[in-house]
Amino acid sequence: MKNSRKYFLLTCIAISFAFALQAQLLKDWGAGELVQIKKKGTLYYYAIATESDRFVGRSPRKLKLVENSTVKFSISGDSLYVVDKDGKTQRTRYYMQELLPPPPPPYKRAQ
Repeated sequence: MKNSRKYFLLTCIAISFAFALQAQLLKDWGAGELVQIKKKGTLYYYAIATESDRFVGRSPRKLKLVENSTVKFSISGDSLYVVDKDGKTQRTRYYMQELLPPPPPPYKRAQ
C-alpha cells in the first residue's frame, strides 16, 4: 500500500513539473484582441486578432475569456495557449491562421 502511494505522489509531482516547464518554455507571447467566441457542436472556437493576423484555437471546454478584450497568447506546435481572466494558461488546439488585409492607404487630396 505504501509503494502505490509513493508512485502516485511521484507521478503527480512529475506531471505538475511537466506542465510548469511547458509554460516556461513558451517564450513568444503576444497580445491580441479576442474578437470572437463561437460554439459549433461540442467545440468552442476562439479567434484572436493582431494587427496583421487572425489566429483561431478550438477547445472542448468553455474557457474563462471575455470577448472583445485583450488577451495574451502563444503558439507552440499544434497548440495555441491563452491566458484566461484568472491568469491561468489554457491550451487550445491551434486551428487556423488568417492573414488580415492591410489597411487602406491614406486619402490624398487632389491639388
